[in-house]
Amino acid sequence: MQVYNVIKGWYHYLTNDTEVEKIAIKRAKICAECPNKKESKVFAWVKDEIKEINGSICGECSCPIAMKVRSINEKCPINEW
Repeated sequence: MQVYNVIKGWYHYLTNDTEVEKIAIKRAKICAECPNKKESKVFAWVKDEIKEINGSICGECSCPIAMKVRSINEKCPINEW
């Protein structure tokens, strides 16, 4: 995940952009069921409206899922979305 994409993901997380949220919800449902999803003590404080991804990171790339699903230019590392 490039630094710019991380910043955009945080921006969308904080601003709750309606169009981005539609995409994020679809992506998060996939991530929530992924066997590579891991709980993170570092990101445990991140409370997402999409409860299934609260405090979770991607086990493939270590990105916080709440931000990754909101970063429009990001892709799933195992090509699920």
